[in-house]
Amino acid sequence: MSLEAVIEILKAIFSGKKGPFEAVHDNPALIVIPFIMALLSVATYLIKMKDGPRWGAAIVTASLAGVLTLPLFLMQPPPPLPPQPTAGGSQTDKRPALVRFEVTRDATLGSARQFATSRTLTTVVACEQECASESRCLAYVYDIIAKSCSMRLEAGQPTKMKDSVTGIKQTR
Repeated sequence: MSLEAVIEILKAIFSGKKGPFEAVHDNPALIVIPFIMALLSVATYLIKMKDGPRWGAAIVTASLAGVLTLPLFLMQPPPPLPPQPTAGGSQTDKRPALVRFEVTRDATLGSARQFATSRTLTTVVACEQECASESRCLAYVYDIIAKSCSMRLEAGQPTKMKDSVTGIKQTR
């Protein structure tokens, strides 16, 4: 991040175009600026003391402020977010359409044909996202205890089963 970029961000904050929290979220390295300012103030105080300057402490404090400026120049801001889809969608929009699930806790799909099981999907959300991205997947069953995700080729009627979560893709 260049000094000009930091100045532009500060201008955006002080002009009201961007809030300080939004600016720090977009550029996490900015969080060190108040600490740098405080250290430079302490260094100035140490130099201007009435009973004589404390050069050693001032140099250490100013050096620490200098070290804290490194993240401002070394860290890169996160990549910009992709454009939001329009109401009707566009031909260039390559993201899949929003997939909705009817989710039932403590239920399973006993007789529905299964085509994949994964033990690497350790959350219900990850299991649902995997099913949403797979066109053959019509439903999923997530076992909370085993932390496994079973994707199903068909969706039947959910039956009661403790510590399982079932999600069935909804058609429009």
